[in-house]
Amino acid sequence: MPNRQEWEKQVREFITRAGDELKKASEDLKRSTDDLKSEAQRVLDEVRKPENQRKLKEFHSWARRTAGHAAELIDDAVHKLENQFRSGKSRSTAAASVNETPTPVAPTGAKKRKASASAAGKSQKGASPAKKTAKPRSPAKKR
Repeated sequence: MPNRQEWEKQVREFITRAGDELKKASEDLKRSTDDLKSEAQRVLDEVRKPENQRKLKEFHSWARRTAGHAAELIDDAVHKLENQFRSGKSRSTAAASVNETPTPVAPTGAKKRKASASAAGKSQKGASPAKKTAKPRSPAKKR
């Protein structure tokens, strides 16, 4: 068993190492905080520029229009499905009519789809609408 002097020496060394590690961690935290502050200031300066304000306003209005259009399309699709299921049409017929809904308009300046793909009724990935329709299933058995 170590004597008292050796024990005190080990404790002092431990406290010194712990203090050094805490000092290093504090310096790292300060450096990270300074980096975050400077990056936040840079972003704020970019956002405050008049030309960027105009772009942000354009994007905001496009996003609102697109979200509204998407909500209308979803609402229409839900109503079509409800009506078709109420009238007794099969799932494949209902799914096919949902796939016929138009896609939202891209923002100004975005790349537009090729006319041949949209004229052929294909999505951006090139799959035809017939491949996306659900297969008719037999009705579930009631217990």
